[in-house]
Amino acid sequence: MYKTRWLVSFLVSSVMVAGVLGSGYAADYVGAEKCMECHEKQYNEWRTSGHPYKLRTA
Repeated sequence: MYKTRWLVSFLVSSVMVAGVLGSGYAADYVGAEKCMECHEKQYNEWRTSGHPYKLRTA
């Protein structure tokens, strides 16, 4: 029973890792200015809200 559980866990983990590595998804951050091109109103509200400065280090 222990060997079966370990084998199933290993196989599921392997499939998950292979799926992530083979997805071809590029997680490149394009920046807030790129969002502004299509969403100018929302960008301006976000910019004046103070939110862009919340995560800056002191």
